[in-house]
Amino acid sequence: MFRDATHLPQAPLPEDLDHVLDPVVYLGTYRGDPCWAAGVPSGIQSPAGFVDVGESLEGAAEREVWEEVGIGIHDLRYAGSQYWPFPSQLMIGFTAQYSGGEITVNRDELEDARWFSIRALPELPPRLSIARFLLDYYAGSREQRSRQ
Repeated sequence: MFRDATHLPQAPLPEDLDHVLDPVVYLGTYRGDPCWAAGVPSGIQSPAGFVDVGESLEGAAEREVWEEVGIGIHDLRYAGSQYWPFPSQLMIGFTAQYSGGEITVNRDELEDARWFSIRALPELPPRLSIARFLLDYYAGSREQRSRQ
């Protein structure tokens, strides 16, 4: 179901670039067994943000996690996409493994962030959201592995 994200060379951008789509990356970040990094104002909130012009999706994902919670990630994998409820926006979901650093919350982006056990998460996002898809997939894959 998941595919490895690959880094490709960037093509030069025209000076008069006029875009018609505003892509947004959304991350589920895992650390070991079985933790999830999340912000918690009133439930799960993961790093997310717009892709800058000239930036790859993978680059935006790494940047957003670093800017919002101050940790490094690796093993970035595409999970799926979902329209965003504003014109011209698309959510692109990824999962990633934690690679280092201590969570340092950027208060301009999140109210709080910490590691949660997948079995003890605060209020879950709605089932139709990409955030919930990432959580359910991770929890399901963990459960399958424990039965083997």
